[in-house]
Amino acid sequence: EIGGDADLSRAERHVLPFFLSHRWLRVQGPRESHHPDTQDAAKATQLVAFARWFMSLAEASGLSCEVVFWIDWCCTDQDLPDGAEASVAALPLCI
Repeated sequence: EIGGDADLSRAERHVLPFFLSHRWLRVQGPRESHHPDTQDAAKATQLVAFARWFMSLAEASGLSCEVVFWIDWCCTDQDLPDGAEASVAALPLCI
C-alpha cells in the first residue's frame, strides 16, 4: 500500500555511505587471481561487523540507518605520492 507504514519507515531510514580505501591482499601469482580480500573474506567479515556495530549504536540513539560501502576496487597506489594524488582526483571519472 502506497503511503502505508512500510513507506513511512523507509522514508525515515537514513542511508550512510562509507568510502573504503585499502590495499589488495592477494597479489601473488597470475594477475587474474589477484583479489582485494583474503581467501576467507577477512575484510568483508570486518566490514559486516562494523556495519552491524554502527547500526546498533545508531539504533540505541534513536536513528534508523542502513550502512553501505563504496569500496575502492581500483585501489590507488599509496606508495607513489604524485600518482596517488592524481588517482584520487580521477576517481569521479570511474563512477
